[in-house]
Amino acid sequence: FAQDKDKNSSHQNTNNNREKIISGGIALSSTLAGTGIGYALYKKDKVDLKKMLEKLKNELIRTTKAEIDNSNVINKIKANFTDLIEREKSGKITDIPNCLMIEGKSPKLTQELIDWTGKNSNCRFIKINAENGILKELEKCEEYYEKTGKRTLIHKENLDKLLNPKLFDSSSIAALKDIMCSASEDYHPTIIFSSTDPSKLDQIALQPHRVIRINANISKEELNKLNNATKRLESLEKKFKELSRSKSKILIGLGAGLTIGTLGTCLSHLIFKSKKDKTKFKYEKN
Repeated sequence: FAQDKDKNSSHQNTNNNREKIISGGIALSSTLAGTGIGYALYKKDKVDLKKMLEKLKNELIRTTKAEIDNSNVINKIKANFTDLIEREKSGKITDIPNCLMIEGKSPKLTQELIDWTGKNSNCRFIKINAENGILKELEKCEEYYEKTGKRTLIHKENLDKLLNPKLFDSSSIAALKDIMCSASEDYHPTIIFSSTDPSKLDQIALQPHRVIRINANISKEELNKLNNATKRLESLEKKFKELSRSKSKILIGLGAGLTIGTLGTCLSHLIFKSKKDKTKFKYEKN
């Protein structure tokens, strides 16, 4: 009887260990499965959300572009540059300007107009800062034109400073004026830049055969439309970033996994307890 009791005790210990292993396995696998499902739902929602926001953003960009396209400033840029490029592309002899100067009190607006011109001019669009030698870039433009037959639009940042007699000596400005006289004919680019106060610049450098001047001091109504469209776009992008960082689905999945794991552990415990009670009853009966 004592030997049977020892065997039964050993058997119970084995069952207890087995119960712990199986219960732990059920809890762990359930938790991992629930978390995985949560993460999968999170990824799916993120992809769906991204598609929806991209669609809204593209619609907003299209609307904003339409608002800008209807402005007087854009019509001036079209008449003095982008339409001329298209005319030349069609095989007609056209006089392409050497330089375009966007003048206006708002640096942000003039920069947006320069970017718009670059995107809509059917030219290669490059930006160079004030430190880069412009002559070297012009030579590259000529090489590009010979290979592709396509012109280049160069945005020379802070070019207005280089044309300011109070900041640079007359010889430096004279050298720049020589380039501005025939850049389009000799190298096939157009140089575009901006100025908030053209009265400070060398006025000879701004003569019509060098520079076509585009006045960007648009009406308050047009400026408000542009600013409102920009704010809507920024708000949309901010909202997208906030939503894309949401981890709610992962947390829900983790909670569900823990719940399922706990229930699985309790169920396995009850099953083992039921078997243990039957074994104990049979032993005591014997």
